[in-house]
Amino acid sequence: MQTSIVMQTPKDIQQKLYDALEQIEPFKHCALLSFPDHYNVGDHLIWLGQVFYLRKVLNVDISYASSIEKFSPEVMQRRLPEGAPLLICGGGNLGDVWSYYQRFYERIVREYPDRRIIIFSQAVKFRYPNRLEEAKSVFNSHPDLTIFIRDHYSYAVASEHFSSCKVLQAPDMAFALSGLSGLKSDYKSKSDVLYHCRNDHEFNREFDDKGFEIDKMKTEDWQSFRFKGSPRVASVAGVKWLFQYSWEQGQILPFEWVERQYWQRFHRDLQYLKDTPEQHLHLKSWMFMHHGVYQFKKYRLIVTNRLHGHILATLMEIPHVFLANSYHKNLGFYETWTGDVPYCRFVKDPSNVARAAKELMSLT
Repeated sequence: MQTSIVMQTPKDIQQKLYDALEQIEPFKHCALLSFPDHYNVGDHLIWLGQVFYLRKVLNVDISYASSIEKFSPEVMQRRLPEGAPLLICGGGNLGDVWSYYQRFYERIVREYPDRRIIIFSQAVKFRYPNRLEEAKSVFNSHPDLTIFIRDHYSYAVASEHFSSCKVLQAPDMAFALSGLSGLKSDYKSKSDVLYHCRNDHEFNREFDDKGFEIDKMKTEDWQSFRFKGSPRVASVAGVKWLFQYSWEQGQILPFEWVERQYWQRFHRDLQYLKDTPEQHLHLKSWMFMHHGVYQFKKYRLIVTNRLHGHILATLMEIPHVFLANSYHKNLGFYETWTGDVPYCRFVKDPSNVARAAKELMSLT
């Protein structure tokens, strides 16, 4: 199911997200589960989008929040009022591609038939029919399970197989961050290009950067993977990176550190992340978000094979080339929500990457 409404800006997509989420019956308290306790910036963007939507838009109390690893049924039940729903973090891990998450989702659905459960925007991918059958059995047995789906391929699968659930379509929850202060990039003052490249089993091996023929291009994934978080002055790698970058830019001070202090201490929207039982989780995601934002702000153009590389570049309004991954996730999202964004080009054929990059550079 493709959208027929033209969505050219992050705000357009955010409004579409909010329209979809309005189909949820109101609530005042909730648990938010499956915090991304790892270094992938994209999952932290999703988490923050959910927190900002719940706190800033709905004024909901997040009574309990947890990663899969730290989940405590006893603490959650003690804090959560009767009738309050369980919310599961969105992402691209509903299915057997990332089975660790799927097993947790099925556990929650199986163990809490008395709670309303909402799974935020997901992509669905099952490689093995037996795993799909297991998921169908668990999900369809729950009396009140809502699943938001973020692309039309996944929507077709979920609608067919999770027939007893309420299956709805919505953009990625990271679009709740649209309009956040400090996001927009001054890319026109930059000259370099970033190939933001994942290299796991979602990587489409046809897209080797050696064949791109783009000048002044650097290839790297989220820098948070390299630093196992964000570069800290307390770490040798952090010191080396901060001062090397400052020297190359002709800066006397490491401006990332200065900007990070503002982001972590004085940003006007920090109020929505604090004064909650697990505020340290939200602030951790906030740190990761800044790390991704600062990484992208250094470039005039982004080439990315990560969905949330595309989403962050869209939120920051940076011209970018979006590449196909190893299955439908990237193309499906682009076709469903972001195909009208004027500063993005989706590329399926590696031979067209340089042409798309040149076209975007000429528009700016």
